[in-house]
Amino acid sequence: MQLNNFNLQILLIFLIIILIIEFILIKFIYKIHIILLLFYIYILPILSIFFFILTVELSLGKLRTKRIKFTKSFINNIIKQIKKKQKKSYNQKYTVTIKLFKFLIKQNNINSINTFFKKSDFKIFSNNKKILKKIIYDIKKAKYKIEMIFYIWKQGGIVNKIIESLINASKRGICCRIILDSVGCFSFLKSKYIILMKKAGIKIIKAFKLNMFDFLVRRIDIRQHKKIILIDNYIVYTGSMNMIDINFNINKKYIDIMIRFTGIISNIISIIYDLEFEMETGEKIIFKKKYKKIKRTYYHKKNQNFHIISSIPYISNKLIHKVFLKALHSAKKKIVITTPYFIPTNKLIKEICNASLRGVKVIIIIPKKNDSLMVLWASKYFYIDLLKSGVKIYEFKNNLLHTKSLLIDDKVSIIGTVNFDIRSFFLNSEITLIIEDNNFSNIISQIQKTYIKKSKLIKFKKWKKRSYFNKLFEFFFFIFNPIL
Repeated sequence: MQLNNFNLQILLIFLIIILIIEFILIKFIYKIHIILLLFYIYILPILSIFFFILTVELSLGKLRTKRIKFTKSFINNIIKQIKKKQKKSYNQKYTVTIKLFKFLIKQNNINSINTFFKKSDFKIFSNNKKILKKIIYDIKKAKYKIEMIFYIWKQGGIVNKIIESLINASKRGICCRIILDSVGCFSFLKSKYIILMKKAGIKIIKAFKLNMFDFLVRRIDIRQHKKIILIDNYIVYTGSMNMIDINFNINKKYIDIMIRFTGIISNIISIIYDLEFEMETGEKIIFKKKYKKIKRTYYHKKNQNFHIISSIPYISNKLIHKVFLKALHSAKKKIVITTPYFIPTNKLIKEICNASLRGVKVIIIIPKKNDSLMVLWASKYFYIDLLKSGVKIYEFKNNLLHTKSLLIDDKVSIIGTVNFDIRSFFLNSEITLIIEDNNFSNIISQIQKTYIKKSKLIKFKKWKKRSYFNKLFEFFFFIFNPIL
């Protein structure tokens, strides 16, 4: 166990809180000597234990770490075999971000795999209802297996029809496995639907499950944040959408993007899923022969580059942060960021501001309202430096903009489950796609433009005149940014 900057920031926050409490006691409380004595005897030791827990770098647990090390070495061999089949690593002549793709190619493991696709191999959905209906259609057509990972799953509306379709699929002999985050899906995991699904033979796995003593021995704030659907090793869904019918759950009106792929990409996602499954269960399901594998030859397009990145806590969870930094640095004309949670690192803020100062048009789209009050106020703390540098900030007015996307020069799209915050960059299990393809980027660009039309531009002169009360709130919540 060791201290790092992240832990020291947390320690500083709680020490400040203690000093404030002591000041209040001394200044305002009658018979202070008695109260102080009680404080030092009973409260301070408890707080000290809490500080210690927060300021040490706890592991994921011995069993999980052991599984990760063993499985990762096995999967690396599979990745090497896949890469041997690729004629070229990336298109040097075409790419507008050469340094980014050079960096990605050097990652010789599950974190970064390059593959290619046709225009007919993908479809981008931005309508929640259409996505859910298409998922039901694909589940009904499934022949071999259905595998899913979700951070949040809420019963109700069309989601109940998806549950029904999964139960029917399992009854007709389809292998169904679902990994659900134990915190994000807490209420659903306690519902009657889980019992029905398990009775039908569907395997439900709780990811990063907790018990009351876990906080003493391992990190409890790491979450399974991936959103993946894999059907027959041929159809793949991934993006920002949780398993929620927003028309039914009126309090969760998320605006999302989900991408449906077919073809060779599914084999790569299959490896990622198998790794996650083995980390949670210890059960080895990687490349079992009883499930049919769709084999397609790798081909290369002259105007395309594509990478899939999967982060694994404590093994590869710093890679995505490096990718975002290199992508921002490579921009020459334009950067567009959409994110629901904007708590960037100092390096990212610096890179964004530098890009704007060197003449790159930088646009950030953030929701005006958020489901986290702390994040809402903390994110506003960054506005002043961004606006000074010429960055355009738009606040999305309708519902919660939940899309996580980064578009560079209208050419390279980075899209997936990664929020623009410390938690996604360094802690959670995430998946993101880096795609350099004209057809794909054009669609993402058009979707981003619809967001801007529904947003309000923050003007620098007006922002400077905001009240001191607002500034105080921003700073207060900003100091908690390491744990948001």
